[in-house]
Amino acid sequence: MQRRLGWVILGVVLFAGAGLVVLLASSKAKVYDGPTAVAKKKRLQVTIVERGTLESAENSDIICRVRATTRGSSTASHIKWVIADGTNVERGEKLIELDDSALQEQLRDQDSKVAEAKAAWISKKENLIITLSLNSSDLEKAKTDKILAEIDLRKYVGDLAAAQLSKIQDRTKLQRYLVNELEKDYLAEAKDLDGRSVSEFVQFKQEIEGRIEIARSDREMWLDRSAWSTRMVKKGLLMRSQADSDKFRLESADINLRKVQAELDILRKFSLERMVTDLWSKALEGERALERVKAQNISRETLARAEMESKQSVFEQELQKQREIEDDLRKCVIYSPQAGMVVYYVPESSRFGSSSNQNLIQEGEPVREGQKMMRIPNLSRMMVSTRVHEAMVSKIRGEKYKATGFSDALRGGMLTGMPDLRGVSSMLAYNLEVKEQYRDQEATLEFAGLPAIVKVDAFSTKKYDGYVKTVATVASQADFLASEVKVYTTSIAIDGSVDKLKPGMSAEVTILAEETGEEVLTVPIQAVVGTISMGAKRKCFVVHENGRTEERDIEVGLSNDKEVEVKSGLKEGEQVALNTRVILGDKSDMKAASPGKQRGEDGGKKGKQGGGAGRPTGGGSGGADPKTSKGGAGGGGSPGLQKKE
Repeated sequence: MQRRLGWVILGVVLFAGAGLVVLLASSKAKVYDGPTAVAKKKRLQVTIVERGTLESAENSDIICRVRATTRGSSTASHIKWVIADGTNVERGEKLIELDDSALQEQLRDQDSKVAEAKAAWISKKENLIITLSLNSSDLEKAKTDKILAEIDLRKYVGDLAAAQLSKIQDRTKLQRYLVNELEKDYLAEAKDLDGRSVSEFVQFKQEIEGRIEIARSDREMWLDRSAWSTRMVKKGLLMRSQADSDKFRLESADINLRKVQAELDILRKFSLERMVTDLWSKALEGERALERVKAQNISRETLARAEMESKQSVFEQELQKQREIEDDLRKCVIYSPQAGMVVYYVPESSRFGSSSNQNLIQEGEPVREGQKMMRIPNLSRMMVSTRVHEAMVSKIRGEKYKATGFSDALRGGMLTGMPDLRGVSSMLAYNLEVKEQYRDQEATLEFAGLPAIVKVDAFSTKKYDGYVKTVATVASQADFLASEVKVYTTSIAIDGSVDKLKPGMSAEVTILAEETGEEVLTVPIQAVVGTISMGAKRKCFVVHENGRTEERDIEVGLSNDKEVEVKSGLKEGEQVALNTRVILGDKSDMKAASPGKQRGEDGGKKGKQGGGAGRPTGGGSGGADPKTSKGGAGGGGSPGLQKKE
């Protein structure tokens, strides 16, 4: 019984202690009396707000087209005279005059070089004509020599033998033919000509054979005479001296016969082979000489033509240089291509202070080849050039065009020789005005670009409708104070024609990036706090009916400059505190930030001072309640923008 009573007393004491702890804790809890907001469902419009500079959407750039004359230097000339910045000009009005004294001196020197090159070209051209004439003469002479050699061979051995000899290219075969075949060809040819012969060799042979017959006849005659004289001497009718004389005549006739027979043997054995070999070799040499002359003619003509073309090329190069200098002289005076206002060009690198090269446009200053010096903008068509943080660039889209193949069709028509398309294609390729005229037919618009709202600081009460025209595919040069931040140049075109807007004016653009497809739970962006390391996880403070606050873990999604999507951790209708700094205290490290983005940190630091609504990229400060005028919670930066699942 006593033990049971003891347990009861112990329980009463523990219960009283617990109630005392709860009472003490409740007495220390603070009651929140600051501004609040209700978590509610709605379609969330994601917006991107950036600062930028007004530019004309249609600019005529004035670029230095004069070539740099000094090797290793890009300086083309110096400004001799320039129109004042901001001057309104008409089409064809003079804008810039560059110093052309150096070009005038170059032109005088080039004129002399052109004259010398032309004289050298004409000389080589005449030399080519002479060379062609000499080649023709040499070729005809070689052909004639070859024909004469063939005629001599045919004349000596006859047509049939000459035809056979023309097929022989070897000396051994020639000798074999002379021994075995020549006599047969003679007989065959003589048979075809009824015993007549048209070769010198046969004539020589027949002549010697005739002389042999005469010598043989003389010998027979003196042989008979000698025998008769001898008989007469024996009979005493003639003197011995007379018989001896007849005997000597017989011996002389015998010697003459042997001599003529020897001539025939020499003709057959030596003279024939020598003459045929000589004439045969001359015929072959005539053929080789003809081929040699042809090759020499080709070589001499090629050399003469190459020399002429080389001098012609030098002349054309010098002439082209002369034309380029004359063209540069014309380009030293630049006129306005359209009516508008003169705006001196300032490079983006110089505009943001990241370049030491300022490229001043004033009299006496040097200009570089290809340097953009000024613009003549169309003031009725304006656009804003801004730079979007890499965290947001994936959410915006500019105009998208699809190629129609119009230029390819024109070029194809030109190649097929269609006269109606040939001129248009040529103009499209070389005439910029015609190219601009047909630009609309080059491509068709597939996506018109995200809508945007533009506010110009000079006319802060007026808003202009616009759209995203272009988004750079690579990051631009960052400011030297935040070199690790990547930004992308984006152009926002203003719809319709505008008045009073000038290039260079500051403007703020609000890009309507995307809208959730369905209603999502949202709270004001000032109600969300956290640190970078938390990622998409954040915290907020739920305010109950008794004014007590409850710290709540939430997960955030899409956001804009005013509201943020809450994916989990809150329910629709719950009240959240907006002035979280009162609850956290100044020593807390909790703040609104974009996970991993420095711009969110900056927004959080600036948010301690209160101010306007935060930017979606984390650059804004905490909001202020219009009723209590109390400073908002630090950093209206995005608590982590994410794609809607």
